[in-house]
Amino acid sequence: MNGEQKVTAGHRQRLAVVYLRQSSLAQVRDNTESTLRQYDLAETAIRLGWPSTQVKVIDADLGCSGRQAASRAGLQELVGQVCIGEVGIILVLEVSRLTRCSADFARLLELARLADTPSELETPKEKGTMKPSSGCGPAGWSTPRSGGR
Repeated sequence: MNGEQKVTAGHRQRLAVVYLRQSSLAQVRDNTESTLRQYDLAETAIRLGWPSTQVKVIDADLGCSGRQAASRAGLQELVGQVCIGEVGIILVLEVSRLTRCSADFARLLELARLADTPSELETPKEKGTMKPSSGCGPAGWSTPRSGGR
């Protein structure tokens, strides 16, 4: 089943969230093509049936490292919205934009599953694989349902 088949009318009643991240301010300045490709994911959401008014772009983490999820305001916002059922789909250019830590990624996938938010990653190079980062710790996310760790 591909991503388009997983999306239902119920998902389209919630937000389509495009999450962007670049690891440093220098990358934001010098790698504008990557940033533009990430912003272009909003068009993918529209193609999948979301009205433009229901597409939210979270770009607060431009210039932030992906190693520490707890210190990224944009990711915290995304996790919170997933937990309270506001997100119908998450669009991200590649998994490393979300996090470089396997434990954090697994936790986000589990939260998405619990909230019935479709998750499927197909990247041309890695086909949904993620290279774990050594030295990543627990997410430390405080979510509306958990009340913290």
